[in-house]
Amino acid sequence: MCMGDEYMELFEKEVKRLNENQKFTAFMTPEEENQKLIKTLISDAEEKGEKLGQEKNNLKVAKKMIENHISIDMISKITGLSKKELESLN
Repeated sequence: MCMGDEYMELFEKEVKRLNENQKFTAFMTPEEENQKLIKTLISDAEEKGEKLGQEKNNLKVAKKMIENHISIDMISKITGLSKKELESLN
């Protein structure tokens, strides 16, 4: 389910550990537990997707700013991208 994503692998491992704890799982049916896990994984994936989308947008904006001769320092302040990242766009 994690497909090599280190954060998600750790998350899944922790969920499995908690699922083995009788005190933790006693209040949920296996179906409820599975649905909760699925919702959590979807939520985390959406959050990660939004973050990647924002980073992609920041790079696109930074390229336009570089084309318009805005200083690297100013672009870094506005986009949150490092100077090293911005210099690699040139």
